[in-house]
Amino acid sequence: MVRNAKHDTYTAFSGGLHEGVTKHVGTALSRERAVLGIRKNRLVTIGIAPWGVVAGREDLRVKNKIVSYSGMDYTGSVFRPLDPRHSNFLLVDNGSTGKEGGEHYFRRRMGKTIASYPSSLRTDYYLLFVCILVSFFD
Repeated sequence: MVRNAKHDTYTAFSGGLHEGVTKHVGTALSRERAVLGIRKNRLVTIGIAPWGVVAGREDLRVKNKIVSYSGMDYTGSVFRPLDPRHSNFLLVDNGSTGKEGGEHYFRRRMGKTIASYPSSLRTDYYLLFVCILVSFFD
């Protein structure tokens, strides 16, 4: 996908927090983008994160204003910084604070909606879905 982004535009969705698999996905996409000389607008990375666990989220509560976000180290806290290697974020608020997983329902519904988009309407582009499942065993 990253190598093809030299010629086409790709959008990658992943979790938006700077931890676990998402942290590694962001690092890999950023590294490949730099190595291959891909412009940022060719490979759009969208992180979907639960609003209730975003570190420093109060700094993001603004209207019609661009703000600088600096996710600090929140080791040992229920709050997590956003991954800095994503270009955009969808922050999902289910009303909970400090509880992870609030974005799962939204991600499931969004995936189903995109997948069910009628193929008859897709004439100028195609959709490629890649799902990466990672499992850790003790």
